[in-house]
Amino acid sequence: MRHFSDGELRPRHRVRHVATALNRPPSCRNTAHWRGGRHTIAPESSGARLGVVEEGKSGEVAMRSESDNGDENVNGLQSVVDYFDVQYKSEMHYWWRQDVRYATDPDSFPFSLLTQMTLRLIAEQRPGRALDLGAGEGADSIRLALLGYSVDSVEISNVGAMKILRFAADAGVTVNVEVADVNDYEPAGQFDLVICNGLLHYIENKAPVIGRIQDATRPGGLNVVSLWSTYTQVPPCHAIVPVFCDPEDGVVMGSYRHWMKKLVYFERDKTESSHSGPSHSHSHIKMIARKPD
Repeated sequence: MRHFSDGELRPRHRVRHVATALNRPPSCRNTAHWRGGRHTIAPESSGARLGVVEEGKSGEVAMRSESDNGDENVNGLQSVVDYFDVQYKSEMHYWWRQDVRYATDPDSFPFSLLTQMTLRLIAEQRPGRALDLGAGEGADSIRLALLGYSVDSVEISNVGAMKILRFAADAGVTVNVEVADVNDYEPAGQFDLVICNGLLHYIENKAPVIGRIQDATRPGGLNVVSLWSTYTQVPPCHAIVPVFCDPEDGVVMGSYRHWMKKLVYFERDKTESSHSGPSHSHSHIKMIARKPD
Protein backbone atom coordinates (compact mmCIF):
# COMPACT_ATOMS: atom_id res chain seq x y z
CA MET A 1 0.00 0.00 0.00
CA ARG A 2 1.54 3.31 -1.06
CA HIS A 3 1.55 6.25 1.35
CA PHE A 4 0.97 9.64 -0.24
CA SER A 5 2.33 12.96 0.92
CA ASP A 6 -1.11 14.25 1.84
CA GLY A 7 -1.45 11.55 4.46
CA GLU A 8 -4.14 9.62 2.58
CA LEU A 9 -4.17 6.02 1.50
CA ARG A 10 -5.11 5.35 -2.09
CA PRO A 11 -5.94 1.99 -3.67
CA ARG A 12 -4.65 0.56 -6.89
CA HIS A 13 -6.95 -1.09 -9.42
CA ARG A 14 -10.00 -0.44 -7.22
CA VAL A 15 -8.87 -2.92 -4.57
CA ARG A 16 -11.19 -2.63 -1.59
CA HIS A 17 -9.44 -1.73 1.67
CA VAL A 18 -11.13 -2.63 4.91
CA ALA A 19 -10.68 -2.17 8.62
CA THR A 20 -10.49 -5.40 10.57
CA ALA A 21 -11.61 -5.32 14.19
CA LEU A 22 -9.24 -6.88 16.68
CA ASN A 23 -10.05 -6.72 20.37
CA ARG A 24 -12.22 -3.74 21.34
CA PRO A 25 -11.77 -0.38 19.62
CA PRO A 26 -12.10 2.41 22.22
CA SER A 27 -12.78 5.15 19.72
CA CYS A 28 -14.71 5.78 16.53
CA ARG A 29 -12.26 8.33 15.16
CA ASN A 30 -10.93 7.91 11.62
CA THR A 31 -7.32 6.92 11.04
CA ALA A 32 -7.16 6.62 7.26
CA HIS A 33 -9.16 7.26 4.15
CA TRP A 34 -8.77 7.85 0.45
CA ARG A 35 -10.70 9.78 -2.15
CA GLY A 36 -11.87 8.80 -5.60
CA GLY A 37 -13.59 5.49 -4.82
CA ARG A 38 -14.64 3.41 -1.85
CA HIS A 39 -12.74 4.17 1.33
CA THR A 40 -12.49 2.65 4.76
CA ILE A 41 -12.13 3.92 8.26
CA ALA A 42 -10.25 2.06 10.97
CA PRO A 43 -10.98 2.70 14.65
CA GLU A 44 -8.03 4.33 16.38
CA SER A 45 -6.76 1.50 18.53
CA SER A 46 -3.66 -0.58 18.99
CA GLY A 47 -5.87 -3.53 18.19
CA ALA A 48 -7.08 -2.37 14.80
CA ARG A 49 -5.23 -2.75 11.54
CA LEU A 50 -5.84 -1.34 8.10
CA GLY A 51 -5.30 -3.83 5.33
CA VAL A 52 -6.79 -5.80 2.48
CA VAL A 53 -9.04 -8.79 3.10
CA GLU A 54 -11.33 -10.78 0.88
CA GLU A 55 -15.09 -10.43 0.96
CA GLY A 56 -16.71 -12.63 3.54
CA LYS A 57 -13.86 -12.45 6.05
CA SER A 58 -15.15 -11.67 9.54
CA GLY A 59 -15.00 -8.22 11.02
CA GLU A 60 -14.71 -6.30 7.79
CA VAL A 61 -15.97 -2.80 7.25
CA ALA A 62 -16.23 -1.43 3.73
CA MET A 63 -16.88 2.30 3.49
CA ARG A 64 -18.28 4.52 0.77
CA SER A 65 -16.30 7.39 -0.72
CA GLU A 66 -16.79 11.03 0.16
CA SER A 67 -17.88 11.67 -3.42
CA ASP A 68 -20.68 9.10 -3.03
CA ASN A 69 -22.06 9.98 0.37
CA GLY A 70 -25.38 11.52 -0.63
CA ASP A 71 -24.60 14.82 1.04
CA GLU A 72 -26.46 16.82 -1.59
CA ASN A 73 -29.63 18.44 -0.27
CA VAL A 74 -32.88 17.58 -2.03
CA ASN A 75 -35.41 20.42 -2.37
CA GLY A 76 -33.73 22.24 0.49
CA LEU A 77 -34.03 19.22 2.82
CA GLN A 78 -31.14 17.78 4.78
CA SER A 79 -29.70 14.54 3.39
CA VAL A 80 -30.41 11.32 5.28
CA VAL A 81 -26.66 10.74 5.60
CA ASP A 82 -26.03 14.11 7.23
CA TYR A 83 -29.05 13.74 9.48
CA PHE A 84 -28.01 10.38 10.91
CA ASP A 85 -24.34 11.30 11.16
CA VAL A 86 -25.41 14.12 13.48
CA GLN A 87 -27.85 11.96 15.47
CA TYR A 88 -25.36 9.12 15.95
CA LYS A 89 -22.69 11.56 17.14
CA SER A 90 -25.07 13.20 19.60
CA GLU A 91 -25.38 10.35 22.11
CA MET A 92 -23.96 6.95 22.88
CA HIS A 93 -27.13 5.07 21.88
CA TYR A 94 -29.58 6.92 19.66
CA TRP A 95 -31.66 3.74 19.16
CA TRP A 96 -32.44 1.01 21.66
CA ARG A 97 -31.48 2.97 24.76
CA GLN A 98 -32.70 0.20 27.09
CA ASP A 99 -30.17 -2.17 28.64
CA VAL A 100 -31.94 -5.14 27.00
CA ARG A 101 -31.05 -3.94 23.49
CA TYR A 102 -29.07 -7.11 22.70
CA ALA A 103 -31.25 -9.55 24.64
CA THR A 104 -32.04 -12.80 22.83
CA ASP A 105 -35.06 -13.79 24.96
CA PRO A 106 -38.34 -12.81 23.22
CA ASP A 107 -39.89 -12.03 26.60
CA SER A 108 -37.43 -9.14 26.96
CA PHE A 109 -39.38 -7.19 24.31
CA PRO A 110 -43.00 -6.84 25.48
CA PHE A 111 -43.18 -3.40 23.84
CA SER A 112 -41.64 -4.42 20.51
CA LEU A 113 -43.90 -6.94 18.84
CA LEU A 114 -41.72 -7.12 15.74
CA THR A 115 -38.55 -7.97 17.67
CA GLN A 116 -40.37 -10.40 19.93
CA MET A 117 -41.97 -12.29 17.04
CA THR A 118 -38.73 -12.35 15.05
CA LEU A 119 -36.92 -13.98 17.96
CA ARG A 120 -39.69 -16.53 18.45
CA LEU A 121 -39.68 -17.48 14.77
CA ILE A 122 -35.92 -17.83 14.35
CA ALA A 123 -35.77 -19.99 17.48
CA GLU A 124 -37.44 -22.66 15.32
CA GLN A 125 -34.54 -22.81 12.85
CA ARG A 126 -30.77 -23.16 12.88
CA PRO A 127 -28.73 -19.94 12.67
CA GLY A 128 -27.49 -19.12 9.20
CA ARG A 129 -26.73 -15.92 7.29
CA ALA A 130 -28.48 -12.67 8.15
CA LEU A 131 -28.54 -9.33 6.33
CA ASP A 132 -29.43 -6.14 8.22
CA LEU A 133 -30.24 -3.26 5.87
CA GLY A 134 -30.27 0.21 7.39
CA ALA A 135 -28.58 -1.25 10.44
CA GLY A 136 -28.27 2.02 12.37
CA GLU A 137 -26.13 1.38 15.44
CA GLY A 138 -26.37 -2.38 15.01
CA ALA A 139 -28.75 -3.59 17.74
CA ASP A 140 -30.51 -6.11 15.48
CA SER A 141 -27.22 -7.22 13.93
CA ILE A 142 -25.50 -7.76 17.27
CA ARG A 143 -28.50 -9.61 18.69
CA LEU A 144 -28.44 -11.99 15.71
CA ALA A 145 -24.69 -12.49 15.98
CA LEU A 146 -25.13 -13.45 19.64
CA LEU A 147 -27.58 -16.10 18.43
CA GLY A 148 -24.96 -17.57 16.12
CA TYR A 149 -25.82 -15.87 12.83
CA SER A 150 -23.21 -14.71 10.34
CA VAL A 151 -24.34 -11.11 9.95
CA ASP A 152 -23.80 -8.57 7.18
CA SER A 153 -24.83 -5.04 8.19
CA VAL A 154 -25.41 -2.25 5.68
CA GLU A 155 -25.61 1.33 6.91
CA ILE A 156 -25.42 4.62 5.00
CA SER A 157 -23.87 6.59 7.89
CA ASN A 158 -20.13 6.26 8.48
CA VAL A 159 -20.71 7.22 12.10
CA GLY A 160 -23.34 4.52 12.53
CA ALA A 161 -21.11 1.93 10.86
CA MET A 162 -18.23 2.62 13.21
CA LYS A 163 -20.56 2.38 16.20
CA ILE A 164 -21.73 -1.04 14.98
CA LEU A 165 -18.12 -2.17 14.84
CA ARG A 166 -17.38 -0.84 18.30
CA PHE A 167 -20.57 -2.14 19.94
CA ALA A 168 -20.16 -5.58 18.34
CA ALA A 169 -16.64 -5.81 19.72
CA ASP A 170 -17.93 -4.78 23.15
CA ALA A 171 -20.53 -7.56 22.93
CA GLY A 172 -17.87 -10.09 21.93
CA VAL A 173 -19.24 -10.82 18.45
CA THR A 174 -18.23 -10.15 14.85
CA VAL A 175 -20.41 -8.28 12.37
CA ASN A 176 -19.41 -7.49 8.78
CA VAL A 177 -20.29 -3.85 8.14
CA GLU A 178 -20.55 -2.06 4.81
CA VAL A 179 -21.37 1.60 4.30
CA ALA A 180 -23.59 1.80 1.24
CA ASP A 181 -26.74 3.32 -0.21
CA VAL A 182 -29.25 0.49 -0.53
CA ASN A 183 -30.48 2.00 -3.79
CA ASP A 184 -27.22 0.72 -5.30
CA TYR A 185 -26.45 -2.17 -2.96
CA GLU A 186 -26.27 -5.70 -4.33
CA PRO A 187 -26.42 -8.38 -1.61
CA ALA A 188 -23.69 -10.99 -1.81
CA GLY A 189 -25.22 -14.45 -1.92
CA GLN A 190 -28.30 -15.81 -0.19
CA PHE A 191 -29.55 -15.13 3.32
CA ASP A 192 -31.78 -17.01 5.74
CA LEU A 193 -32.98 -13.78 7.34
CA VAL A 194 -33.15 -10.20 6.04
CA ILE A 195 -33.96 -7.34 8.41
CA CYS A 196 -35.19 -4.07 6.89
CA ASN A 197 -36.17 -2.03 9.93
CA GLY A 198 -36.79 1.70 9.52
CA LEU A 199 -35.24 1.97 6.07
CA LEU A 200 -37.82 1.83 3.28
CA HIS A 201 -39.51 5.12 4.17
CA TYR A 202 -36.28 6.81 3.04
CA ILE A 203 -36.42 5.03 -0.34
CA GLU A 204 -38.53 6.65 -3.06
CA ASN A 205 -38.39 3.80 -5.59
CA LYS A 206 -39.05 0.87 -3.30
CA ALA A 207 -39.83 -1.91 -5.78
CA PRO A 208 -36.25 -2.52 -7.06
CA VAL A 209 -34.85 -2.51 -3.53
CA ILE A 210 -37.50 -4.95 -2.30
CA GLY A 211 -36.87 -7.12 -5.38
CA ARG A 212 -33.16 -7.40 -4.52
CA ILE A 213 -34.01 -8.19 -0.91
CA GLN A 214 -36.35 -10.96 -1.97
CA ASP A 215 -33.89 -12.35 -4.53
CA ALA A 216 -31.23 -12.49 -1.80
CA THR A 217 -33.53 -14.49 0.51
CA ARG A 218 -33.24 -18.26 0.45
CA PRO A 219 -36.44 -20.27 -0.12
CA GLY A 220 -38.03 -20.61 3.29
CA GLY A 221 -36.12 -17.59 4.57
CA LEU A 222 -37.65 -14.69 6.48
CA ASN A 223 -37.93 -10.98 5.71
CA VAL A 224 -38.59 -8.64 8.64
CA VAL A 225 -39.84 -5.25 7.48
CA SER A 226 -40.84 -2.06 9.27
CA LEU A 227 -41.46 1.36 7.75
CA TRP A 228 -43.65 4.42 8.21
CA SER A 229 -47.07 4.37 6.61
CA THR A 230 -49.10 7.24 5.20
CA TYR A 231 -51.83 6.77 7.82
CA THR A 232 -50.48 9.81 9.66
CA GLN A 233 -48.27 12.64 8.47
CA VAL A 234 -44.52 12.63 9.00
CA PRO A 235 -43.88 14.68 12.16
CA PRO A 236 -42.03 17.98 11.66
CA CYS A 237 -38.89 16.79 13.45
CA HIS A 238 -38.47 14.09 10.78
CA ALA A 239 -39.77 16.05 7.80
CA ILE A 240 -36.40 17.80 7.48
CA VAL A 241 -35.14 14.92 5.30
CA PRO A 242 -36.76 13.35 2.21
CA VAL A 243 -39.33 10.79 3.41
CA PHE A 244 -41.45 8.46 1.27
CA CYS A 245 -44.01 6.66 3.42
CA ASP A 246 -46.04 3.83 1.90
CA PRO A 247 -49.81 3.27 2.07
CA GLU A 248 -50.93 0.27 4.05
CA ASP A 249 -52.04 -1.29 0.75
CA GLY A 250 -49.05 0.05 -1.18
CA VAL A 251 -45.89 -1.24 -2.84
CA VAL A 252 -44.47 -2.97 0.21
CA MET A 253 -47.49 -5.09 1.05
CA GLY A 254 -48.13 -5.77 -2.61
CA SER A 255 -44.57 -7.01 -3.10
CA TYR A 256 -45.13 -9.71 -0.47
CA ARG A 257 -48.57 -10.84 -1.59
CA HIS A 258 -47.26 -14.31 -2.51
CA TRP A 259 -45.18 -14.77 0.64
CA MET A 260 -46.46 -16.50 3.79
CA LYS A 261 -47.15 -13.81 6.39
CA LYS A 262 -46.07 -14.59 9.93
CA LEU A 263 -46.98 -11.13 11.18
CA VAL A 264 -48.77 -8.16 9.63
CA TYR A 265 -49.37 -5.24 11.92
CA PHE A 266 -50.49 -1.72 11.04
CA GLU A 267 -49.34 0.34 14.00
CA ARG A 268 -51.21 3.64 13.90
CA ASP A 269 -50.26 6.97 15.46
CA LYS A 270 -48.00 5.44 18.10
CA THR A 271 -45.97 7.77 20.31
CA GLU A 272 -42.28 7.46 19.51
CA SER A 273 -40.22 6.12 22.40
CA SER A 274 -37.21 4.51 20.73
CA HIS A 275 -35.09 7.66 20.48
CA SER A 276 -34.75 11.09 22.06
CA GLY A 277 -36.18 14.33 20.68
CA PRO A 278 -39.47 16.23 20.81
CA SER A 279 -42.62 14.25 21.49
CA HIS A 280 -44.12 12.88 18.29
CA SER A 281 -45.81 9.84 16.81
CA HIS A 282 -45.58 7.58 13.75
CA SER A 283 -47.73 5.05 11.93
CA HIS A 284 -45.98 1.89 10.78
CA ILE A 285 -46.30 -1.08 8.48
CA LYS A 286 -44.72 -4.03 10.28
CA MET A 287 -44.42 -7.43 8.69
CA ILE A 288 -42.61 -10.74 8.92
CA ALA A 289 -42.94 -12.89 5.81
CA ARG A 290 -41.50 -16.24 4.74
CA LYS A 291 -40.37 -16.84 1.17
CA PRO A 292 -42.11 -19.75 -0.54
CA ASP A 293 -40.02 -22.90 -0.96
